[in-house]
Amino acid sequence: MEGKRDVQLRLRALGNAERLRVLAFLRNAGEATVGDVAKALSVAPGSASYHIGCLVDGGLVERADRPDGDKRKSWWRAVDGESRLEGHEEVSLFQAANSAYGDAYDRYLASKDNLSDAWIEAEAGVDTVLALTVDEAALLKEELESFVRRWIEANKKTAAAQGEERGQVALVVRAFRWIP
Repeated sequence: MEGKRDVQLRLRALGNAERLRVLAFLRNAGEATVGDVAKALSVAPGSASYHIGCLVDGGLVERADRPDGDKRKSWWRAVDGESRLEGHEEVSLFQAANSAYGDAYDRYLASKDNLSDAWIEAEAGVDTVLALTVDEAALLKEELESFVRRWIEANKKTAAAQGEERGQVALVVRAFRWIP
């Protein structure tokens, strides 16, 4: 069981949109140096190093052993593939994630002129408010998470495939009680 300090460090790590970007990059890259993170995210190396340190303190990132690598560089990797907290502790994560994904969508919109028509046509979006019971909302959650997990598993099997152009696609699914 995590101690109170461990939970506080995890919350601190997850409660920042820039750290969530760093964590997402490491989850997708597998392993990377501070320089790799800084270059990929267009941030200063000192900033990337600071955020990695916070993620290490929160138990979300660890040093990666690279026996074939340059001993002057430290390699880092994400500990797991998703971030979960319990109960109301999730508020910090969701606030930071909302900001991080909003920023990511803004970057996508700003780069649309540089994308092929096929990638632009592949963008998906659904925006609605449903009138559901608590049981129906729980069933919706179950079905959405099951659907996404199938895509995650299929992607693990096909990610290394050669041939067609592959690009990372952000998928954000959120269903919550609407407060007008």
